[in-house]
Amino acid sequence: MSKGVDPRLPSPRSEGRRHCRLPVAFAACTDRASLRSIGLRSNPLLLWGIVFELVFTASVVYVPWLHGVFGTTDLRAGQVILLLPFPFAVWGAAELVRAVRRGCANPPANAGPTALEEPVPLVAGSVA
Repeated sequence: MSKGVDPRLPSPRSEGRRHCRLPVAFAACTDRASLRSIGLRSNPLLLWGIVFELVFTASVVYVPWLHGVFGTTDLRAGQVILLLPFPFAVWGAAELVRAVRRGCANPPANAGPTALEEPVPLVAGSVA
């Protein structure tokens, strides 16, 4: 047997995809409202699904007697550290998209005149 990479070793790429699904699940709940405004507990069924996925994935990766069943082995500490920013990056991108959508739908009241509005004179009787 060669001394290459263990084929049972879960790749950071496959685990990264699993970690990125969590914020995507929350992002799918709404297309404009922020996660802060709807709250993490607004969808209990989604939360139970996420808990199940985390427990199942951790079991498959870290429970020794399941390694033979699923053909996996433990992730190394460096791989786990590499995966930590993935969900936050996806969540931040989803929040940014929703913020842009909210901004396009509701322009601020003090944004000034649009191309279809006439400018307001600065002094009564004067024309801008």
